[in-house]
Amino acid sequence: MADLLKVEHLRCGLKQKTGWFYPIDDISFSLEAGKTLVLLGGSGSGKSMTALSLLQLLPHHAYFGEKSSIHFEDHALLQFSSVQMQAIRGKRIGFIFQEPMTALNPVLSIGDQLTEALALANVPRHERENAALQWLKKVGVSEAKTRYHAYPHQLSGGMKQRVMIAMALAAKPSLLIADEPTTALDVTVQAQIIVLLKQLQQELGMAILWITHDLAVASLVADDIAVMHDGLLLEKASVKQFFSAPQHVHSQRLLASNIALQEKKQYPKTTQTPIEVLSVKHLHVRFSAGREGLFAKKQWVYAVNDVDLTLYQGQTLALVGESGCGKTSLAKALMGLATDVSGQLSYDGQAQTWTSQQTLSYRAFIQMVFQDPYGCFNPKHTVSDILLEGLTIHAHDHDDPLKVIKEMLVNIGLSADSLTRYPHEFSGGQRQRLAIARKTKDFNL
Repeated sequence: MADLLKVEHLRCGLKQKTGWFYPIDDISFSLEAGKTLVLLGGSGSGKSMTALSLLQLLPHHAYFGEKSSIHFEDHALLQFSSVQMQAIRGKRIGFIFQEPMTALNPVLSIGDQLTEALALANVPRHERENAALQWLKKVGVSEAKTRYHAYPHQLSGGMKQRVMIAMALAAKPSLLIADEPTTALDVTVQAQIIVLLKQLQQELGMAILWITHDLAVASLVADDIAVMHDGLLLEKASVKQFFSAPQHVHSQRLLASNIALQEKKQYPKTTQTPIEVLSVKHLHVRFSAGREGLFAKKQWVYAVNDVDLTLYQGQTLALVGESGCGKTSLAKALMGLATDVSGQLSYDGQAQTWTSQQTLSYRAFIQMVFQDPYGCFNPKHTVSDILLEGLTIHAHDHDDPLKVIKEMLVNIGLSADSLTRYPHEFSGGQRQRLAIARKTKDFNL
């Protein structure tokens, strides 16, 4: 079978203050119609940059090597103008972006954005709303009619991810690029989405370029696996060959680390009386759902409804549930970031209020790693500005704050020269590491 997509000697350079940086360095691969190729690798390996290169979505100063070529359906995409690429993006090649909050338009409703994708598929105007609702139901969006009129900020991270998947599939493209499409989803919906994509792949003869760092997902979806590391394509093999006898030493390490993570963890018994750090009783978090009429009673949606929990020193409490069940709303309430909250909050034995101004006194000791690492960073600030901000706001007494944030970077596996870079210059996984590093030096929760 002829190749639907053929990439040869792809080399991409980005200009930075310190010189040229090559996130992709001379990689080649091909993909047949109806097949799934998984680009597998850690954060910063060049997977997403490769995907963005296919649709010319890189910064304007990006440089492609002279031998680089990308052929899709007999079209040389690197020779296409921006206008010509508009006929390819969305219609012939669908794209599920890694960070749905930044990929969705914040001023357009979910329905408006989904019907725009359906317009690319030449769906008649009078049928688009019904078709959009059907797609939302297919990807597991509950209360599809309500979500259709909602805006991106009103949905949970998992719900936004499902909307992105629906938009990418709506035009029924011949090639789907799926950049970590199930990372933000709970395991039950993740399984549903994988089954849905495989079904549509069979129906449409659609090829899928699937990007992931998850070996379990790769084993379920792949026909072939290509391993990337530091911008290089180290190995390409069938899924059976890769998991039975990987050839490259890096591939062998990936499999070995996965086995180590699956080993059963032993929990030591303790007889000490636990010290209570945080206590919440009868917690309610609600959001306005508007009114059905001018004089009608205001409608409310309860994201968290009468929840009690207690967290003890040195212990981890896991909130487990499907997307949209209220996990993030609860966490934001604890940080004073939710607007309509009621209940009793106690931290370190002292009663607290829910207003953001009064929670500042204990916020220095409670840190939050947000779900969307790109959306929680100021795009105009460098990494240095971002990491120093917490230390400055909470007035921690450090003789050398710069030394502290350099230690943070080392702890998350990034080099000190990252301090002068901006959030958009990192991969999704690297931004997540920066979100973890952005904390004050001393915290309890």
